Amino acid sequence: MKVNKENTQRLEILFKQHHSWLVAVAFNITKDKDVSEDLVSELYCYLGEKCNPALWYLNSFNLIYCRSFIMSRFLNRVKVKKRVTSLS
Repeated sequence: MKVNKENTQRLEILFKQHHSWLVAVAFNITKDKDVSEDLVSELYCYLGEKCNPALWYLNSFNLIYCRSFIMSRFLNRVKVKKRVTSLS
């Protein structure tokens, strides 16, 4: 229970201090505002659900990990789009 509370506090700090940077990183990767906001939202959900102290750094989360998460989710999204073909 204590770890969950600490994780929530760190998630709040991440949002308050680094949200604009995370969105900018995602936008630089995707070149699409909507997709970048979706990826950052997925990051917040993942960090909130997993509650992994190994990802913590100082009073927030490891920003390099956050950037890598966004990049890998975007690449996975691109791979899925390439696999899907329309029948029309």
